[in-house]
Amino acid sequence: MVKKFGLQRTFKTELLTLIILYLILPFANNFWVAEILLTIIYINNGFIFPLFMATLQGTVENARSTISSLSNAVMYLGETIAGIVGGVLFVKF
Repeated sequence: MVKKFGLQRTFKTELLTLIILYLILPFANNFWVAEILLTIIYINNGFIFPLFMATLQGTVENARSTISSLSNAVMYLGETIAGIVGGVLFVKF
């Protein structure tokens, strides 16, 4: 897809798709609609993550490992925060 449309256009399309899907998700009227939307979101995340990493690592040639390590640290921080927030939401609702 990147070869056909280019990195910028593919990245913008994937990001816009994620935004639209996340905006639609709260209005899912049953479990299966929500499950299908989440599956599409996760597949889309699988497409956009390598593009994001390639873009980040392409900005600085001599610090690729530093950028990779920092992005992994931030990703795990986000997973930790999401687990905490998700647990609180799960208990309250």
